[in-house]
Amino acid sequence: AALLTGLGVEASYALGQQIWALPDMAQQVLQGNLDPSVHPSLRGDMAERIQNGGGYGTFPRSNGLAAYLLLTIPVALGIALSGNSTAARIIASIVGLAGMVTLAYTNSKGAWAAALVALALIVWRHASGWRRYLVPGVVALAITVVIAVPMVRDRFSASADVRFGYWRAAATLIGERPWSGHGLGGFTV
Repeated sequence: AALLTGLGVEASYALGQQIWALPDMAQQVLQGNLDPSVHPSLRGDMAERIQNGGGYGTFPRSNGLAAYLLLTIPVALGIALSGNSTAARIIASIVGLAGMVTLAYTNSKGAWAAALVALALIVWRHASGWRRYLVPGVVALAITVVIAVPMVRDRFSASADVRFGYWRAAATLIGERPWSGHGLGGFTV
């Protein structure tokens, strides 16, 4: 019940931001009047949120909300499919659907990739006979489409480049001090 309630609140809040928060923020950015309480280092993040419209709910970033949704949507769907009462099934169905809409609204490509991999593993585990070999073929086809279609590839490559940059930076930092690390004050300006 707590997870279902949390999912409902997050979905409502994140979808509601499209109505009451993002238009006002876009207007403030256009006028150059963004709230001074927004830390200067977060202004770029705020502009990106406004431009891409990704929902983030109570999380500082849309990827955090997407990860939360990936963990709680299956709970709602499980209750919707096997709940003890009709009311519980209806409520769980509505909340689960709102969660899926919110997941799409987060614009988190990593969350979608994780959800599709999880779904493929579930289908593969429960499939039998020739159908079991169909799942890897569908996954390979999806990867081929992502690589071969320029419009899709460009959407994913920008996000992937950022992640590779994080990994390269982490490998560099580990290489500089593999045993002691840089410490808590190692990156103060």
